This record gives sequence, C-alpha cells and structure tokens, in this order.
Amino acid sequence: MFNRKDVSTSLMTVYVGAVTVGFSYLIGLATQLGVLIPAAFPLGVLLVLLFYWLPARAQLIGWAVATVWLLSSVYLGTSDLEYIALIVVVVAAIAGVFWSPWFIAGIWMIHPLWDLVPRDLPEHQHDLPLACLIYDLVIGVYLILRIRAKYFDGATVDQ
Repeated sequence: MFNRKDVSTSLMTVYVGAVTVGFSYLIGLATQLGVLIPAAFPLGVLLVLLFYWLPARAQLIGWAVATVWLLSSVYLGTSDLEYIALIVVVVAAIAGVFWSPWFIAGIWMIHPLWDLVPRDLPEHQHDLPLACLIYDLVIGVYLILRIRAKYFDGATVDQ
C-alpha cells in the first residue's frame, strides 16, 4: 500500500507545513509582545535549524512554502502594489523549486528592500521593516551559503 519513501515524503510535508504555520504564530506572538526586533535574529536562526536537516529537495520545497506563507502576510495589505509583490514572491518560489534555488534566496535578500518602501502599517507592525531586515537576511544568507556549497544541486524538480 504505502512504501517507505511515500511515508517519509508525507511526514516531511506535514513537518514543513507545521513549522511554517507555527512560525507565523511565533512571529505574531513576538509582534504582540513588542519584541519583534530582538526576536528577529533568533527566529531566523531557529527556522534555518528546523529546515537544515531535511534532504535537499524537501528543504528546497520547504523554503518555497515558507517563502510564500511567511512573506505573503506582509503583502496582504490594501494596495495593488502589495498584490503585485505577492505575485512576484509566488512566482519566484515556484521558479526556485523548478529551475534554480537562487530565485528563493533572491526573494529573501530582496524582501527587506520592500520594507523600505514608505507605506502605512498598522500600529502593531511598526517594527516590521527592521525585523524583516534582520530575519530575512539571516535566511537569505543561509540559502546563499547552501547554494554556493552545491547542497541543492539536483534538487530542483526539473532535474
């Protein structure tokens, strides 16, 4: 009925989903407690460690899922520009899984620039731009190091 690989893939999928959704709650909690900036670096490191042990393809897909899920909440504002940015993130995450992990790393490295764009943020998100700069760069640098070390070689769907 189910072979070992199917079970392993299913468990990794559930794990990635749980980590990603759980992380959005951790970020929300840090925001509510007013500690988003000091928590940004440890949260970035923690997310890296939670995905680090996954095999290359599972990790690549995990980062694509986390990229879309965690960055999408930033783009669900009221302007058309934010919806366009969300589409860019989704397309880059898909491209990262199918063609090159550089697309995913690029989104994490470029995302802090988005937070420099002047816009009205709700009061509870006033620390978001600086926190994103810290958090996103931790993840982006990690992904760049793994890509340069050829960890993801052969992990894209087209290979």
